[in-house]
Amino acid sequence: MTAWEVIAFDLTDDERMLMLHGLNEYLNSATRAEPLLGPILGVAGSDEFNTLVQRLYDAIREQAPMSKLDWTRALFLTEVSWASELAGAGSILAAKVPDEVATALLRSIQREVMFLGRYQMLQDNATSVGRTKWSLPLVGSSTPSTQPNSRVTPTGRAVAIDLTDDERLLIVHGLNEYRGSAKRAMPLLTPLVGLSNTEEFRGFLSRLIDGVKRKEPLSDLDWAQAVFLTEIGWASDVVGSGIDFATNIRDEKAAPLLRSIQRKVVTPERSALFRDSAYRVAE
Repeated sequence: MTAWEVIAFDLTDDERMLMLHGLNEYLNSATRAEPLLGPILGVAGSDEFNTLVQRLYDAIREQAPMSKLDWTRALFLTEVSWASELAGAGSILAAKVPDEVATALLRSIQREVMFLGRYQMLQDNATSVGRTKWSLPLVGSSTPSTQPNSRVTPTGRAVAIDLTDDERLLIVHGLNEYRGSAKRAMPLLTPLVGLSNTEEFRGFLSRLIDGVKRKEPLSDLDWAQAVFLTEIGWASDVVGSGIDFATNIRDEKAAPLLRSIQRKVVTPERSALFRDSAYRVAE
């Protein structure tokens, strides 16, 4: 089967409802996601992004067959919308669909919408894979000043955040997944976090993991990137580990831990730094 071959999945009404809620947030509370996720989805600009989201939404609502690529994109968007406070709706969606319900539904959808080559289809269709200098425009407009009198660097201040041992453990496990079952996603996520190649990504992971384990101060940008990779590493079955998350932290414990981490770490300033670092590679 090719990426464009049409296929139908027998989802329950509740599973479709979660996907519809997740997709709808990109037209409402999660519009900031477009420049972050558009390159991964293979679309450029808000018009193309919104058209894709609306088309996926309509097909799922009408229980229509979709191409395998579209199913992959719809699942990925649902995962990010629910799990991520940085690139999705996060707690806003959780207020509409409680996490304990959404987690079970998402895992069920991930097992249902499963087929060979799912991730590779997404990567092959993406617009940013395989480059070392990204021609994509920089994201956002709130990068802190780099003038001599600026008190904040482009990565923000170094700060220690008071996380519990369990919260640190979830972050470490989430980051470690990119050395294991989520390793395949490095080519897509490397440019998203502003890095130039997968070797740099591996070094970046080691630095974050060591810093979190040792309870060291990290830059505001480091914290934001660590949280994003944890969100996706745990929740996403497309570009993370998802149902293969290799840890004894069960979903019913991981979800509230993630929300607690997000409340402590994610701020408007760190979100802006994260958005502005995306697809940015130093000359």
